[in-house]
Amino acid sequence: AEGLAGNLIGSLCVDHEGSLWIGNNGSGVDQLKRSRFAVYGTRHGLTYDVATCIYEDGRSNTWIGTERGLNRLTAGGITRYTTNEGLSWNLVFTVCDDPRGGLWVGTLRGLNYFFDDQFTVLRAQDGLPSGIIWCSYRDRGDNVWIGTQNGLARLQSGKFRAFTHDGDGLSHDDIRAIGEDRAGRLW
Repeated sequence: AEGLAGNLIGSLCVDHEGSLWIGNNGSGVDQLKRSRFAVYGTRHGLTYDVATCIYEDGRSNTWIGTERGLNRLTAGGITRYTTNEGLSWNLVFTVCDDPRGGLWVGTLRGLNYFFDDQFTVLRAQDGLPSGIIWCSYRDRGDNVWIGTQNGLARLQSGKFRAFTHDGDGLSHDDIRAIGEDRAGRLW
């Protein structure tokens, strides 16, 4: 497409100003703002040019997950987070925030909670159906939902409740996306 740094799109996000963020598989992230493109990539400070997810938190920070770490984009620049800073794994699949201002970061090797500039890593032994985290979603009731390779988990009042195909009627345990309709039903 004209203006895009690449044409293999892996993720999208619309921020509070109406800008469209486009994660490209190999050429970084494009921001379409007022009919103009800006490009962010490794030459601008991103950990890698394959953007796996993009998320804007409640403080208007833009978070970009890549195959080589997590990046926070602010007016002051890009801050990089990798296993060196405590992230459980550098391949980041999903990001969402919670009402306290913490950030949930899903990777191939665990769910990371980022709060006060520190990561806490959670895995299956902490109540998740799996340590492979594909997706996350915060619903209208401020519950955080985590999609994993082996089922769905809801974080409510600090505890995980797992939902699976066998016990809870999910059509499949491999949960790759979560959304909520106008009636508040999750899909």
